Amino acid sequence: MNPLATHLTWRTFLYNEVLLPWETATVRIRPGVYSKKAMADELGLHVVKKSKLAEMQTVEEEYRSLAGEFLVFYADGKGYEALFKRLRDTVAHAHYAAGRSGWITMHHQFKGRGETKPTVRLMACMRFTTLKSLIQFINPSHR
Repeated sequence: MNPLATHLTWRTFLYNEVLLPWETATVRIRPGVYSKKAMADELGLHVVKKSKLAEMQTVEEEYRSLAGEFLVFYADGKGYEALFKRLRDTVAHAHYAAGRSGWITMHHQFKGRGETKPTVRLMACMRFTTLKSLIQFINPSHR
């Protein structure tokens, strides 16, 4: 992952729209029950929420060759909030890079307490415009 190879506008957007709102507690997570169907219908994005870290072990094998847009994340809390937190972690640890033209790849790993090795917490490949829409979908009151 080389985030410095991404467009400056992308890095600025991620900092201003993900990291800063989370760190300054100004993020206002979408109310209601988490719905992957709503994200698929509204954004055209295939999102998978895993509730166990062990389930994340097979993510790379399952999704590595997928040609379309996707996002898989580990949720240790409420769906939309957990997803935004994972996006925050990904941005804060600079675990993203430019993919094919106009696309962004994200691959966030973290070693928590009591863990022997880092575990995938978020993996994604999508158009940057889709990522922007996703962030607005999760945090609709920001701006």
